[in-house]
Amino acid sequence: ASDTTRIAVNRPAAEVPIIVPNATTRPAPKQDTSPPVRATNGRVLVMIDPGHGGKDPGAIGLGSLREVDVILPIAKRVADILNKQGIAVKMTRNGDNFVGLDERVSMSREAGATLFVSIHANSIDNRPDVNGLETYHYNIGQSFADSVHRVVVDYVNKNGFYLNDRSVRSARFLVLRKSTIPAILVETGYLTSEAESARLRRDDYQKVMAEAIAKGIVQYIKDRN
Repeated sequence: ASDTTRIAVNRPAAEVPIIVPNATTRPAPKQDTSPPVRATNGRVLVMIDPGHGGKDPGAIGLGSLREVDVILPIAKRVADILNKQGIAVKMTRNGDNFVGLDERVSMSREAGATLFVSIHANSIDNRPDVNGLETYHYNIGQSFADSVHRVVVDYVNKNGFYLNDRSVRSARFLVLRKSTIPAILVETGYLTSEAESARLRRDDYQKVMAEAIAKGIVQYIKDRN
């Protein structure tokens, strides 16, 4: 199955993206005109968005591992790490409750967020060999996605876990397309990969993944200021 098919199968209709499959066929990217990462009050505010929730459990992987049970602990850890480093954070949800896609974008806008990070886990039918990190952007989020993706791959691998690099990609996910600030969607791995699903359910791996995402966000903020 193609990546486009995978997303169509595993995402609600409102989230089905138009994906550029790989670098060799990708058209010249739009110029990233992201402003310096500063809120109007001089403080950065990152909106952390754990995907799905409530009536929408997201992807279901091997052993009935649910996406929502993987990404919320990671997202909470990312928020905690950023807070401890003096970076203001808000979350679109703190529990297993449903939040609509437009509502997530509205919450970010109303909070005055300067960065938006949506955290997910992936799946693909009948392809247990597929695994790895994918990071998505749309328009002004490209350099943010590049920065976070690079740091996550390097950090996870340096901490004794294998993480396949499945590249940075452009997609029309609603939470990216409707955001007016740099916004990315991080697919932390594939729940349909035996090895990767085993790692994603582990607390120590979730901790390293959260540290990696937070480190990437912090690095991007430093680079833009």
